Amino acid sequence: MSLTQLAPTHACWLLALSDPEGPGPDLSTLPPAAVPELLAAARAHLILPVLWRRLREMRTAETAVALDKAHGELELLTAHGLLLTHYAGRIAAALAAAQARFAIVKGRAFAPLYPHASDRPFTDIDMLVQPEDRAMVEAALEALDFVPVPRKTIDHSAAYGEFKWTARQAPNVLVEVHLNLVHYPLLRRTVSLSLDDLAAFGGAEAPAGRLMVAVAHAAAGHKFHALRLIVDVLQAARAMDVQTAQTFAETAVQRGWALEAGIALDLAARLYGDARTAAIAALLPSMPARALAARLLSETAILDAPQHGIASRLRRTLVRGLQHVRPTRRR
Repeated sequence: MSLTQLAPTHACWLLALSDPEGPGPDLSTLPPAAVPELLAAARAHLILPVLWRRLREMRTAETAVALDKAHGELELLTAHGLLLTHYAGRIAAALAAAQARFAIVKGRAFAPLYPHASDRPFTDIDMLVQPEDRAMVEAALEALDFVPVPRKTIDHSAAYGEFKWTARQAPNVLVEVHLNLVHYPLLRRTVSLSLDDLAAFGGAEAPAGRLMVAVAHAAAGHKFHALRLIVDVLQAARAMDVQTAQTFAETAVQRGWALEAGIALDLAARLYGDARTAAIAALLPSMPARALAARLLSETAILDAPQHGIASRLRRTLVRGLQHVRPTRRR
């Protein structure tokens, strides 16, 4: 990773500019020299579309190269997203015809939460399927001329319950078939998000379901390694009304997700100063592990995560440790 540590003032700019619905700061006080650095940081944090949309009015001779490069990347991302959407529609139709149980989750499902769909690009198709229907799903993919991605020497597919397929005629079209959105077997002893688990939150397209997937993706998957994971939580929280939020909190407690949901919502509310997100976080029970996680997940720890810095990695790994130190979930 070539990203260097952001200056404190630039870190503030990155957070202010990366909120898809925030009013945005007064750009007249932003030095043009900071634009390339902010775009590089946005690229590392997977939030380039929002930053480019906010910064494009600052195009000058000094910023043109960086802005034009970002624009070119976004055009390719948009085109790829359209291709993935086409294939996702074909796959969904085939699975529905076969009566397979599935849900398209993460990237493509999160895009409607953003004020501009292009703010949330995605680079693959994530599908959560019923484990008993895996053979049916794979048969449908084969019929659509998809092939399994060759396995690596050290392969965790079976343990993680994640299987990758690509279109034979378009190898850049990647489909990830998930049996559970909690991939790590040890963590799955305490929390689970299978298709049946997700149904308790209303399903993948329900507001509570989208928020639960965002929480699992950030807290049980990637350990908050990029701002986009946190912005997904932020946007999913903003889409919920009061009654839905209460139901979400109650279900999260019942299904064993209170710690992860509290950690993720606390972090999103703190970084972006969002009252709606903070209100949903307040519905969840307080606990020592959640309070400690809030101290560990500092702004610096999050912003430095793409650099794979030792301090950031250690803090985020300690939070993962807190997730393990609790009773095994009921089966």
